Amino acid sequence: METKRDISLINIGENRSLVIACDVSGGIGPKSADKIKVSGELIGRFTTRVALMEVLAVGAQPISIIDTLSVEYQPIGRNIIKGIEKAMEEIGLDKKMLNGSTEDNIETSETGVGITVIGTIQSKNLQINCSNSGDLLVSIGLPMVGQEVLDSPEMKADIFDLKDLRNKTYVNEIMVVGSKGIKYEADLMAQMSQLKLDYKKGLNLDIEKSAGPATVILVSISKNKFLNLRKSFSHKPVHQIGEFIKKNKMEGIKNE
Repeated sequence: METKRDISLINIGENRSLVIACDVSGGIGPKSADKIKVSGELIGRFTTRVALMEVLAVGAQPISIIDTLSVEYQPIGRNIIKGIEKAMEEIGLDKKMLNGSTEDNIETSETGVGITVIGTIQSKNLQINCSNSGDLLVSIGLPMVGQEVLDSPEMKADIFDLKDLRNKTYVNEIMVVGSKGIKYEADLMAQMSQLKLDYKKGLNLDIEKSAGPATVILVSISKNKFLNLRKSFSHKPVHQIGEFIKKNKMEGIKNE
């Protein structure tokens, strides 16, 4: 097994790999001690979409979803599961793929949700480490967390945007941004393709802020496709983050 980006890869033979991603939420929900009050259904949906988006971003097809809920089954656990199922329905996944567990022995006062998504893909088709020197790095959506996500849902990237991006042949690589922020993921994206990122000057975007439940998607594209991308996502905030460039020789030696 190897870990790349926020996913684990397991070679299962015959040029196939399992792709595993997970996400967690704590202190957000309908319980008395939760810091942010939302319905169980909403937090189930949001947490699931993060792990689903990470698997879909590399081109894999989800085959199983596992929920580990630190709440009782009735009523809150069941409502969370409804949200999980809704996220699955959005991309046409069968509810039979879902399995999990709830906490029915100890009374809890705070909501805790864990989601694991397992996907499969032909290893040669993995969309990882495929950004090129000269590509632009572009973000879709704004980094938001907590109440901001609830107040401005139209400003976040979503799973439908990701599905749309997967169908665009000019998109070379996709990365989902969560709590580590745009800069962390952008630098990682460059490093994994043996490149560095020349950040755009005067960027009017907080690239170190948490993007919470995957409210930002990063894509690498050829320079001449930026206008196409911006037109396709005119309904969402689109920013040019920078350009991938080759490392100089001394940087290459230093990083080896």
